[in-house]
Amino acid sequence: MTERTKVLLVEVFPKVAQTITGMLNNIESIELIPANLSNSETALQTVRQTKPDIVLLELEMPGVNGIQCTEIIKRDLPQIQVIILSEVSSADTVRQAMRAGAIDFINYNNLTFEELLSVIQRVVTNLQQEKIRNRLQQQLAEQTLDSQKKQLEGKVISVYSPKGGTGVSTVVANLGTVIKESKPESRVLLMDMDLQFGDIAILFNQFPPRSLVDLAIRIQNIDEDLIESVVFEDQTFHIDLLAPPQKPDLATTIDPSSISTILTHLRKTYDYILINVDSHLEESSLLALSNSDLILLVAVQQVSAIRSLRAFMNVLSDFAISKEKVALILNRYDEANSITAKKIGDMLSLGVAHMIPLDVKTAEKSANLGIPFTVDSKKSEISKSFTSLLTLVNNKLQQKEKASV
Repeated sequence: MTERTKVLLVEVFPKVAQTITGMLNNIESIELIPANLSNSETALQTVRQTKPDIVLLELEMPGVNGIQCTEIIKRDLPQIQVIILSEVSSADTVRQAMRAGAIDFINYNNLTFEELLSVIQRVVTNLQQEKIRNRLQQQLAEQTLDSQKKQLEGKVISVYSPKGGTGVSTVVANLGTVIKESKPESRVLLMDMDLQFGDIAILFNQFPPRSLVDLAIRIQNIDEDLIESVVFEDQTFHIDLLAPPQKPDLATTIDPSSISTILTHLRKTYDYILINVDSHLEESSLLALSNSDLILLVAVQQVSAIRSLRAFMNVLSDFAISKEKVALILNRYDEANSITAKKIGDMLSLGVAHMIPLDVKTAEKSANLGIPFTVDSKKSEISKSFTSLLTLVNNKLQQKEKASV
């Protein structure tokens, strides 16, 4: 469940305080800390006691003013975000506030709810990204580099695209069957982290009764027995499926921080874990990507999709995700399309590692039958491309193992 952002309002003018309080109470994502603060001394004391995520701070206060108060807050509690409130907003005053450490400045004369909401949402997004970065960096620092142990663990392969409808789930399903066919003794799990509308199981014509939620809510007791009771084995292809919840609203019951723990235990049970990563870059998706040995980044020949990929590539380093473990895959590749593989590689500053040809007829037939086309249409060019993709995956994983020794 998403944690609400704690906000403290420090406003000495009653009418202004009443107006802004009314607005804040209508923003569902925040928790307004109840307080009636009339001066900087009590304001600072309350900040230290409650440790809010955001402080909305009046510029003109008795005693220490808002800018001086901001300096104290940022010195003692630098993680707290401060937004200055004022009736005036000269360029010089705004500069002083920013130098003191304020993240934003609001002139409350004629302030609308939409304007306040926009500022709050922007600051909340920055806070969430900072928390995710800190968690990922902490996790990275705690990861063991014991190469022997790593060789014994299962490999996590995430398949991701920031743009929906690019065929990520199809890539996961067909790559999974190719891996299983090439290594029948291996245990393969397909984990669907499109938590609201994932369809991996449907591609196998299956409807698992249990889901990722059943692991997440029992995270304190997770072990091999619990995993075996939750995953669903496809008896035809002997691939295990870890499905998203049947009801989309149950996705919010999954604590994103549980994803790392779940993957740690899955590595001990499976040789290969393939993840269908949700296109939305929320904490659970980022943790899945961070914990992956290899990320297959799926692109299609569309300008909007390429722009989304470029934005994703720009934030990789912010979330401690190495570009070295990313391989760019072009899905539904059509040689007649003017957006060529070379153009896409140049736009993303990342060479195209593999191309899956466009074959609408075979893909649609496969989806309708509930049988991956790498099984149903083995001789098709699109199926042969997955045999080549498996070679690429194995080479990438071997390179990673050698680099870690």
